[in-house]
Amino acid sequence: MAYELRSLERALEILGYLATVEQATLSEVCDVCDINSTTCLRTMRVMERNGFVRRSPDGRHYLLGLRLAELGTLALGRIDIVSLIRPLVRGLTEEFRVTAHIGLLRDGMITVIDKIDSPDGFVRYSLLGTRMPMHCSGMGKAILALFWPDRLAEAGVKPPLTRFTRDTITDIDWLAADVARCAERGFSIEQEEWQPGYGCTGAAFVFNGDYYAVSLSGVVVPASELEQRGRRLSMAMREFLQKQGSSLSQTIYS
Repeated sequence: MAYELRSLERALEILGYLATVEQATLSEVCDVCDINSTTCLRTMRVMERNGFVRRSPDGRHYLLGLRLAELGTLALGRIDIVSLIRPLVRGLTEEFRVTAHIGLLRDGMITVIDKIDSPDGFVRYSLLGTRMPMHCSGMGKAILALFWPDRLAEAGVKPPLTRFTRDTITDIDWLAADVARCAERGFSIEQEEWQPGYGCTGAAFVFNGDYYAVSLSGVVVPASELEQRGRRLSMAMREFLQKQGSSLSQTIYS
């Protein structure tokens, strides 16, 4: 039994690593996951037969398999909070002509569990299941505000902070100050910190012990316009939580 559990742990470690890269060779997987080549190859073959990993056209690299997308779609469809909040989010996309995301904190990253595109276009950098960094995304920083002031590491944020654009915050003290402002005003602001040419605002809440966030994303606009969207989003989220009563935590922001 112990061996079987270790085999499962290895498979999960491999999938976790492949989720962070576009593709990887067998030797790269072995090095990162600290697994010998024979065991790694056997594990890969089992996961490939079951659709959890697949080969690149040249056969040299491994990628995540489509079976994961199937299971992920099923899992996302069974999160009730999405159906509860979607009407509010859809209204905001129409009001501001932006794309809205609903995200869930998992393993120090934000996973997009729903997306509603703007009537005037759509944000191309995200799909369902996209993983967004905490320190430089609107949803991530909104959730970090719920961990403020002394639990940022618990949320999965610690140095070094990866740089994605020239505007990404990579200093932990600078990030802490930004999160403090987010907690004070009740919404986050992110301008070209993760994706060049885009900015967003976000707000967060807790549901059944899980941390969720909603963001409104679009092309870069003046800071005053982002703040207007943020205030509207924060107010709408508070009203939503109040209507739900005790079924949702009231910890969005005081």
